[in-house]
Amino acid sequence: MTAPAVTVRSLHESGAAALADDEKVRRLFARTLLLGEPLPFPLSGASQYQHVCLGWYLGAGRADAGLAIDEAGQVLGYALVCTDGRAHARWSRRHSIMLATRLLGRLLTFRLSRDSRRFYAERARDSLALWRGQASPPMPVHAHLNIDNRARSGSAAVALRDHIDERCRRSGQSGWFGEMNAREGTRERAVERIGLQIVHRKGNHTLSTSLGRSVVRLTVVRRVPIGDRLPIGDGLAGTAS
Repeated sequence: MTAPAVTVRSLHESGAAALADDEKVRRLFARTLLLGEPLPFPLSGASQYQHVCLGWYLGAGRADAGLAIDEAGQVLGYALVCTDGRAHARWSRRHSIMLATRLLGRLLTFRLSRDSRRFYAERARDSLALWRGQASPPMPVHAHLNIDNRARSGSAAVALRDHIDERCRRSGQSGWFGEMNAREGTRERAVERIGLQIVHRKGNHTLSTSLGRSVVRLTVVRRVPIGDRLPIGDGLAGTAS
């Protein structure tokens, strides 16, 4: 069976088209936040949290982002690529502090729901664990690869992988890495079949608590090939983040 055609295009840079692209990315992010599914409750401060996760890539890093589109023009996924890790880290620290300040204000004025308090507490726990275990990035470029659960043929995953590879080549870098959430014991085969190597596993407290089952964060690495691209393999639904 022939896989459906998938193309990846850059985000529009300005005007109504750019705003529409931003909305497509945000909707897919929200729709897949909980391991390919939306959160089962309204998250307090959702827009601010979303901005911390996406804002840099839709702003300073916009030129490297890509949308995977099917033959009907539907968005199947996105790749958010960072070729300037220091700039991203500075931006992320500043906006994370702003989010924490807003959430503290909501907490003190009883405007933070119980589910939201638990979500942000677990998210802070994960962030602290990542910070404590922080080491040099395994590759000079990082990327967030997110694919709609409905796009399971593998075409979107491979097309977005190739887009990230191309951004690495344009910036003169040898490879990229990302973090992917998965239920324990799943996805490893699919990851390897599209040319990614798993180099680290760590529990994800936020998703494990929300889903009531063990979820791990997989750190994956990709060395950008100079020659032919790898063939299409199994699909990757969900979020690499």
